[in-house]
Amino acid sequence: MERRSFALAHQGKHKEAYALLNTDEYMRLKEIYTAGMKKTTTAAKMVIANDIGKFHSRFVFFVVIGAMSVIALLVVWFYAIKHARRWAVELTKSDETLKNTIQNMELLVKQRTEDLSKTNEQLQRAQAVGQIGSWSLDFTTNRLEWSDETYRMFGIPRDDGTSMETLVAVVHPDDRDFVMKAWGAAVEGMAYNIEHRIVVRGEIRWVRERAQIERDWEGRAIIAIGTVQDITDRKKAEDLLRESEEKLQKIIDSSSTVIFVKDLDGRFLLINSLYEKLFHISKDDIVGKTDYDIFPMEVAKLLRYADLEVFKANKPLEVEEKVPQDDGIHDYIAMKFPLYDAEGKPYAVCGIATDITDRKKMELYLAETKERYDLATSVGNIGVWDLNMVSGKLVWNDEVFKILELSKGEMEPSYEKFVSFVHPDDRKSFTDAVTDALHSRLPFNREYRVLLPNGKVRVCHAIGKATFDESGRPVRMMGTFHDITERKQAEASMAESEARFRQLADATFEGIAISERGRLLDVNTQLIEMLGYENVSEVIGKTALDFTAPQFHELTANNIAADYARPYESMLIRKDATAFPVEVHGKTMMRDGRKIRITAIQDITERKKAEDQIKQSLREKESLLREIHHRVKNNLAIVTGLIALQARTIQDAAVKQLFEESKQRVKSMSLVHEKLYQTKDLSSINFAEYIESIVSEIVAMYRIDTNTITANMNVEDIELDLEAAVPCGLIINELLTNAFKYAFPNNRKGIISIHFIKADQTYTLTIKDNGVGLPEGFDYQKSDTLGLQLVTALTGQLDGTLQIKSEDGMETVVMFPVKGE
Repeated sequence: MERRSFALAHQGKHKEAYALLNTDEYMRLKEIYTAGMKKTTTAAKMVIANDIGKFHSRFVFFVVIGAMSVIALLVVWFYAIKHARRWAVELTKSDETLKNTIQNMELLVKQRTEDLSKTNEQLQRAQAVGQIGSWSLDFTTNRLEWSDETYRMFGIPRDDGTSMETLVAVVHPDDRDFVMKAWGAAVEGMAYNIEHRIVVRGEIRWVRERAQIERDWEGRAIIAIGTVQDITDRKKAEDLLRESEEKLQKIIDSSSTVIFVKDLDGRFLLINSLYEKLFHISKDDIVGKTDYDIFPMEVAKLLRYADLEVFKANKPLEVEEKVPQDDGIHDYIAMKFPLYDAEGKPYAVCGIATDITDRKKMELYLAETKERYDLATSVGNIGVWDLNMVSGKLVWNDEVFKILELSKGEMEPSYEKFVSFVHPDDRKSFTDAVTDALHSRLPFNREYRVLLPNGKVRVCHAIGKATFDESGRPVRMMGTFHDITERKQAEASMAESEARFRQLADATFEGIAISERGRLLDVNTQLIEMLGYENVSEVIGKTALDFTAPQFHELTANNIAADYARPYESMLIRKDATAFPVEVHGKTMMRDGRKIRITAIQDITERKKAEDQIKQSLREKESLLREIHHRVKNNLAIVTGLIALQARTIQDAAVKQLFEESKQRVKSMSLVHEKLYQTKDLSSINFAEYIESIVSEIVAMYRIDTNTITANMNVEDIELDLEAAVPCGLIINELLTNAFKYAFPNNRKGIISIHFIKADQTYTLTIKDNGVGLPEGFDYQKSDTLGLQLVTALTGQLDGTLQIKSEDGMETVVMFPVKGE
């Protein structure tokens, strides 16, 4: 605005320029303009002086270069003189223009000063009424000015003047940092619109400050103009409103029901703490959200529909709603009603919802209970009766008719008619029991016989209880009527059975114990004698662990807890503290709804002695058998040595080769006995290790170069007994010997693969090489060679099958069944 005013004034439009300025602005602008004109005049003079200086320099230069430059010098001289005069004329015109402008503006200032005084008075009144003060700060002079209302608001006399220090001193100590930071940010270019506290004569008041900062063309702050408004009353009103809202929130937060408010568009405005807790969303986060942001789509649609129905009806509505929670779907009964604004228009819906899930469950439970009750009384043959003691009217259900073998409606129920069904021998005791119950006010509980019209006698159990009025007079008696004939018969049978069981248990040689949760209920005579006690009272009531050796406590407790039903060995302690081994065999069963364990205990002291003798005998036999294997191995080694000695005397190479092969066959059998001698289990050997030994023996015997012929083994960890190991070992010996000798002539490289696996109760031995294979047309079944004849015979000994293929070498497959498993 200052720039526009300045431009108008410079153009001679003084009134327009003055209209845009107040007095202070004009005076400041005048000072700036006057200083600017002085600077302009000085600058013009410096330009002229500078041009004259340049002229003299040029003149000297032209004299030096000669007379030829005189004419040019004169031209330059006249040019310089001509322009210097023109500049002087223009400067003189500018000074006159400036003087005229200043004189005109001074006249306008006088005129506006009077108007400004009137306006200022009106402004002061308006500021006092609105409690709004104004201030300005000149950044160039650091001059701070306040209006009268600002002085009054800050409680500072106008005569005391003001400064930034005075302002800061008025600001509440806790707000000073905040105010200074906000002002610093405003100076840097941020908006200045803050609320803070001030302390005026010991009273804390609230003010709101706004400011606008004018900047020069380089962005530097020149002047700040602002307002300060006393908002103490508004703050008090806000505090009261906040307190009111907090009280309202506390009230609804204390409610045991879910409370919420939603606007016309379904957006939440308010919820209580229970809503937060149940649906895991805070009061702040839910504002502006809808049911669609919280619940599944289908649930949200139903909730929104109910809200719209409230607006449509324009009255409170009660609805049942289902919403998901952490533990499943809950049922709510919600009272929803519209909220109205000052004009009576609905602007929101408020809901107060009560969780009726438990009530729904109870209603369902009661319905199911009644159904079960009706079913139970029907299935259990339980009659229910209700006697009005005042009127004498008796009501019973259909089961009473069935028990009495009457058709429904055949007889009108009454107390006298019911008593007539009681067996004559029990009738007096029955009526006396009813009379005693009425006098003592105790429940009636009686078993008695009923004589039916067809002559049958049934045993029944009746339970009843009377209710009395305030005077103590009986007014009603209710109870049940149950036919227990079959139970009584079962109890009699049970008593007879238990008597027989007692006789049988006492006659057996085993100890018998009946326990519940490990505590003994009954034992037979044999167990009493076994434990060294004299009578049953010393044992009954104790636990099984009281008679068990400590090292077997855990085993016994676990077996009892797990209802273990298989025999196991334990150790019991006699009365004299001696221990003896027993075999325990327990079985759990249900009796009268109780879990009862019946345990048979056998003293196995003699059996243990016999087992120890057998184990000792087996150890001796194992030692003997091991020695036999050792001696057989040694004898076979002697045979091998004799064959070797004999082979040395033979000159015929073919015969000598036969001796060498026979020696290798004997060695393969010797290896079996050697492995059996070395193994812990004398009945079988690890066949994988055995095959490795055979391969090593053959490689050593024929001096095979393992770099030329490689043996690859894929043998499972299989145990073979002596009956299968010897023939199978001989088969492997024959096939490997044949492969090493004939499959790779002329130092041909090759691979021999040995596979031995077990699958589906069948052993499969496969020996394959990639050598020259069998001659064309060769039939192994018609071959007269000793090696193939041995392989065929040994396969038959194993009850197996033999297959020989000659494709890309030779492949032999021997399959024989697993025996002894």
